[in-house]
Amino acid sequence: MRKLSIYILLLMAAGCLACCSDSNEKESGMLSSEGLIELRADYPGLSVGTKAIAKEFQTTLFCVARSGDYTGLSERFSTPVTDITSDWQNAVFYEEWVEREATVATNGTISWDAGRVHHYPRMGGNVYLVGLSPIAKDNSYDSDADTVAYTLDGHMDLMYSGPLVGNKWDGYRFSGNTDPTKDRSLAYKHLLTQLIFKAKKHEAGGLDVKVTKITVKNVPATVSLPLATGEATFSGTSIVEHSISDATVKSAETPTDLGCLYLPPLPKAGDAKITIETSIGTFSDVSVTMSGTKPEDNFQAGVSHEITLDIHDKALGISSVEVSEWNSTYVDGSLDLID
Repeated sequence: MRKLSIYILLLMAAGCLACCSDSNEKESGMLSSEGLIELRADYPGLSVGTKAIAKEFQTTLFCVARSGDYTGLSERFSTPVTDITSDWQNAVFYEEWVEREATVATNGTISWDAGRVHHYPRMGGNVYLVGLSPIAKDNSYDSDADTVAYTLDGHMDLMYSGPLVGNKWDGYRFSGNTDPTKDRSLAYKHLLTQLIFKAKKHEAGGLDVKVTKITVKNVPATVSLPLATGEATFSGTSIVEHSISDATVKSAETPTDLGCLYLPPLPKAGDAKITIETSIGTFSDVSVTMSGTKPEDNFQAGVSHEITLDIHDKALGISSVEVSEWNSTYVDGSLDLID
């Protein structure tokens, strides 16, 4: 009888502790039924003034509960998963998940299919989140090597963000902290270099010149991106072509916009050679170099360069190469070339 009484007392104590635990969880600022993961993003730029998101873009999100380990998510990558219920207290938690097609809005909020919700781990552990843009395509994720591969065509930007660490406790959430200064966002960074092309006449008057195509040779064809670090590895070679319509160069004062290309970083100035097709002929292997800078400072990831073509009636050269603001335009979630 004494043993039974002790057992009953223990059960009552455990029940009290559970009630206290639930109460303490609420009082301590832990998310209960509102324990959803909500995300925001910052868009990269050369200066504070350019960090605003000009247009929404799409991103793929990978979330794990193991620091630095994004392997073994092939099923999550193929089939998105969610809690079986939106009730945080009773949910079966999938602490690791992938959202293949999330959207970053111009106000920085990140959203995905409203039918899926994701929670922080109920026991308070961390989750580690990374974001990629553009979205990862079918068969691009290597679940053994925890990498995502992209084919480079010069027509898309490539961005990476993370790892972003957070948990359910107040002050450590991605958003919704009592102190909003402790909210944290996915800070995307550019992994390619951008070449913006413009052209002007060398002298006023003379022939109007149409520029129809810009070609860059010996450009790496693919990139492998480790999810844990975002340190891109480029391989292969290809030719990148940028066809231009309705670009007639008339003025010696106001340059004509020709669009832009997104290329892997070029460690050597001599690696940047372009071919320009115009109405007055084709000019092959024109070197693009920046004067007054160290070679290792040329054409680095995350830097935009404005290249101005200097067109004579029968000749073509490059009058200047300058660092400029990143030029971002999007079509169907992918970066386009011309505003």
